[in-house]
Amino acid sequence: AIIGATGDLGSQLAKELLNKGYKVTVSVRPESIGKLTRMGSKGGAVHVLKGTVFSIDNLKQLIALNSTIFQMAAMISLSIDRKDYGRALAVNGFSQGLITGLIKRANREGKVRLIYPATQRVTLISDREDVNDWADKAVAASDSVFNDLDGSNDDVSERVMGFADRFIAGNPMPEGVN
Repeated sequence: AIIGATGDLGSQLAKELLNKGYKVTVSVRPESIGKLTRMGSKGGAVHVLKGTVFSIDNLKQLIALNSTIFQMAAMISLSIDRKDYGRALAVNGFSQGLITGLIKRANREGKVRLIYPATQRVTLISDREDVNDWADKAVAASDSVFNDLDGSNDDVSERVMGFADRFIAGNPMPEGVN
């Protein structure tokens, strides 16, 4: 399965898997459905789920039906504006935590692999203690967002991005980090 299959990396991954004859489940934002043609296909079959990286129902379906999930949805830019830091934190950071938590809740640990591109984590890999402390604080604070998802099938984009915006506002990223 691929989350973010219409982006640059996700569409190339989907195209490669399809050309090798794999059946691929993709989760894409409704406004990106038209970009599915980027994948092309010479062999495999595509099953499309519409939703964001925070669509709980989609994520539960992906987890139930697949053994490998590629989380390719990301905000990757060398010139991201400070006003977008909350969204970048939500999409690039908290989405992995959300998916991992849902895998645990579904008792699929060891049965589902979650793979994401290393470029999503570049800013959090550091030998700077202030950066590591900031990341630990963000993870600890995010527990309040993810603890009450049992029984939810909603898209929690607004809740996660709102939390990320509030977190960034109260906890600016360390100097020199974007």
